[in-house]
Amino acid sequence: MKSKTRSQWTQIAAIVAAAACVVTGTVAGVSGNFSPMEAYAFDVGDKLTMTIEPNDTGKGSHFEITSPITAADVGKKVTVSLKADGFAGQNAVGSIGYADSTNGYDWVPNDWEIAVGADDTINLEFEIKAGMVGQKVQVQCWYPTVDDITSYSAVCGDASEGPVVTTTTEAPDVTTAPPVGGEEVDFTTGTQVGTDKDIQAVAEFKPGKAKYAVITYKVKSNDLTSSCAVGTWHPDTEWVQVDYKNQKVDKNGLVSVTYQIPEKVGETVKAMVFYPDNKNVEFQSITLYGNEPDVTTVTTVTTKKDDPSDLDFKTYYNGDNKNINVTYMCYMVATFKSPVSGTCYYNNKSTAWTAVDKGNGYYVAEVPLDTTSGDNIMNLNISSTSSSVQGNLRFYYPGDASLNGVINGSDLRAMAKYFKATEKTNIMEAVCDYTCDGAASMQDAVALTKAFVANTSIPGAK
Repeated sequence: MKSKTRSQWTQIAAIVAAAACVVTGTVAGVSGNFSPMEAYAFDVGDKLTMTIEPNDTGKGSHFEITSPITAADVGKKVTVSLKADGFAGQNAVGSIGYADSTNGYDWVPNDWEIAVGADDTINLEFEIKAGMVGQKVQVQCWYPTVDDITSYSAVCGDASEGPVVTTTTEAPDVTTAPPVGGEEVDFTTGTQVGTDKDIQAVAEFKPGKAKYAVITYKVKSNDLTSSCAVGTWHPDTEWVQVDYKNQKVDKNGLVSVTYQIPEKVGETVKAMVFYPDNKNVEFQSITLYGNEPDVTTVTTVTTKKDDPSDLDFKTYYNGDNKNINVTYMCYMVATFKSPVSGTCYYNNKSTAWTAVDKGNGYYVAEVPLDTTSGDNIMNLNISSTSSSVQGNLRFYYPGDASLNGVINGSDLRAMAKYFKATEKTNIMEAVCDYTCDGAASMQDAVALTKAFVANTSIPGAK
């Protein structure tokens, strides 16, 4: 999952807020007219708009309070009420975060942990800070997850039913400490024989000091449900496991379960998939939450979420010439299952490329495309070492910085992350160059923001 709270709303919020609030003038050096946004101070009892938004990673969701927050609201209380059927008495955990407009739009995460009430409700209370003015407030639910929440609301004022006990705290001044939760960890995979002589796929990992683990695996068969379990050897007791029966398989074949790690846990935790069998199961990622700040055993690893095996492959023949409409396209990623090279003919020039061996039987070529002028149709020549080859072609729009095939709000956040990153890649340099002027800079994020606010037509937008 890898959903650090910070990754959901980064410093680009500064640009979005500025562009949305300015009627006329200059935003980061770009002049333009913008539609004004009306905002009114909250009164006690006012219901705030609260929506469910997907995480940037494409896995899981979070809540966002989107009602405009004004300076007059600073100091007021907001109560978020969540209902999670069947979780009464368990400890719920998550985070409330925002981009602090008073401190360079640094992300401020406020982690919370609270017992779910006897009526399956979770009441979270927070105070509106000066840094929240003009920002969206994000509510992350790590356990139970957003999918487990059956109803939700946000109201201005204290909780209506008794005192709210919450461990929400301001973020510490020290920013060099490891993040609290949301880190993918390394794991080993294998098989074991069940009591019914079935062959089960298993994954084992070290829990460190984490409180929860989200385990995601892929079902490669056509089954719509799956059953699994997660367990550990208690140091001074015995094997204890939690069963997850009839878990829903999503449209991408993925199953995610959230495991509450017991206080007394062994050196490792093991996940076991009972159905389907091991041949139709592949573990994708294991993510830990609620780590103590001094945990150093948690490491970030590359998971299989970008595995080429997830792509749709077509047959291309040696010598094939494909005419492809590359209107507004700025980059091509070609993935093949055997060695291949080719040439792109358009704009009265030719660009030769060779797919590079990426291991595991896949060869990949990344080709920048000139979108500034010339032909809309590109002729793609394929040259392979055999008569035919299985391949996949993906094309990206300028502005599609999240590389998900569409242009939306996630691209603004992805741009900000790229501009702050120390390592640069050719594909990100191309897709972040929204103005197509040959360089990727904050100017491109401003231009894309302006297009969103002005509600103009954006190629690839959804």
